Amino acid sequence: MRVRDTSHMQLPGDRPQRPDARASDADREQVAEALRRHLVEGRLTTDELSERMETVFAARTHGELVRVTDDLPDLPPPADEARRRRRVSALRNAGFRAHLTAYAVVNSSLVGVGVPRRPGAGGPAGRR
Repeated sequence: MRVRDTSHMQLPGDRPQRPDARASDADREQVAEALRRHLVEGRLTTDELSERMETVFAARTHGELVRVTDDLPDLPPPADEARRRRRVSALRNAGFRAHLTAYAVVNSSLVGVGVPRRPGAGGPAGRR
């Protein structure tokens, strides 16, 4: 288990604060959002999230807030996360378009293949 220096606590994405400094509603919401992101990324279960949320909204100081996320890794800034999601989405869309194009080309080339023509039905095969 790692031990952090708690002389200057830092909330996710915030400047260092004294552990005994009073926490604001915005501070609590910032930690709550970080916990939600950890849930989405699979680091917390819904029960763990619920437990930690109770602690977050009951916290009075920065030290209490930091202890709630002490065992979790730091998250990338939200802008990086949004950029990563756009990049992944673009790659998925490009892959889907390539798959759809290949599907259309193969199927359009197979439309006339294997369709037997009856003699006398017209066209080059039916003429005598």
